[in-house]
Amino acid sequence: IEQAADGTVAAYVVPDHNNARLQRCAPSDGGVCTTIVGDKYRWGNASNLLSYPCGVAIEQGMDGVVAAYVVADTWNSRVQRCAPSD
Repeated sequence: IEQAADGTVAAYVVPDHNNARLQRCAPSDGGVCTTIVGDKYRWGNASNLLSYPCGVAIEQGMDGVVAAYVVADTWNSRVQRCAPSD
């Protein structure tokens, strides 16, 4: 869960392992999900691709703004750090 500065839910960040992507779903956007990293139709080990992502942690800066998403990229045997703009 990505929290806003006031502690409320800013978004749900979901590792979509079957579609090899990380999704961000914000209540303020009407529940519409956007892809942070990955591609629904491509699995891979390039820096912008994932292969069965199973977990995510959210790094927030001192100002409360998301600094990065850290993804457990299972089938690539790595932890991938993704900037919010990736």
